[in-house]
Amino acid sequence: MSFDHNPSGPTASKNGSLRALQSSILNEAKDRCDFKKAEELFLELVHQLDIPLARHAAAIEHREYTFGEIVAFQRSIATMVRYAPNAQRAIDYFTFLMRQRTTALLDDDILQTCSINMIYVYCHAGEEYMGKAKEILELALASFAATKAEKWDDQSATEEVLKSVSMPVLKYFRLKISFDRYELQPYRPPPRSYQSTTS
Repeated sequence: MSFDHNPSGPTASKNGSLRALQSSILNEAKDRCDFKKAEELFLELVHQLDIPLARHAAAIEHREYTFGEIVAFQRSIATMVRYAPNAQRAIDYFTFLMRQRTTALLDDDILQTCSINMIYVYCHAGEEYMGKAKEILELALASFAATKAEKWDDQSATEEVLKSVSMPVLKYFRLKISFDRYELQPYRPPPRSYQSTTS
């Protein structure tokens, strides 16, 4: 997604406010390590976007969002997943993102980004979360497979990030990523070369 859109008119003021919120969320969560404050700001952003917060509330299917609203939400939700203080808080935000599947707020780009962030969180949360990390990895690979025909080489950099972040999962389950088919396969170490000991 490109971020060079420059709105003008009445929408510009609101988008400016959303950009300020998104920037503040990143600052509090990443730089100040104040996730509670970041959550307060994220709730304000969600309120401005009129997104239902109830756990079982469905997203408003026909709600139209501007480019600026989509960018602010996607960048902010990625921050909340990545810098959550524990795995449970991270999955809460990941689940909240998935509830937006009927709107423009959830697309393959943000799904892939948040999947990578979620895998990172799980891999640093302990061995008991490796199974969950594997599930998210499989979800990410399915998303990459779905967009391969459209993006071609544009997603290669993101693939490398996914591979790097997922390395603890791959080692734990002795798997490898097959990017030609976007699936997990058993990892088989290459055979050792035979060296004769006779002279």
